[in-house]
Amino acid sequence: MSRKYTPISSDFHDMLEELIFDKKTCEVVYFDEAGKIARKIKLERLLMVEEQEFLEIESGEMIRLDNLFSVNGSLSTLYC
Repeated sequence: MSRKYTPISSDFHDMLEELIFDKKTCEVVYFDEAGKIARKIKLERLLMVEEQEFLEIESGEMIRLDNLFSVNGSLSTLYC
């Protein structure tokens, strides 16, 4: 069973939107079932699926926004 979705801060959300618009490769650190993952990837778009927000990356994978730890060194407020 997955844990309840926790929305991210509007400032962090706005930063993600800007990075998607810029189409630059970003350093993304997030958590998945295996633990903490760090990757350099391009961000494609933000999606809402069943009342949860996701970040789609260039490979087509989706990362739930509340699993993000940092993007380009900016910490998600969930982990401050």
